Amino acid sequence: MATLYGQINDVDAVPTAVQIEETARAKADWQTLEPRWRQLREVEVPQLNRKLAQARLAQLLPDSQPPRDLNFADED
Repeated sequence: MATLYGQINDVDAVPTAVQIEETARAKADWQTLEPRWRQLREVEVPQLNRKLAQARLAQLLPDSQPPRDLNFADED
């Protein structure tokens, strides 16, 4: 999705037919996934977090950023 967005917005031209088709496909895919994502995020994660809290375990933090290892370097 990010690649498609970049391709369309990084040039001063009309999107190609393929880009238009892929945008429509990505939108349709998201419309299919979005209700499930909301259910997971708004209902299932909070339910799981309550159970984790009862068990005195760490809760899921869906809004937190992934950990970043500042000592990691790309090596060939």
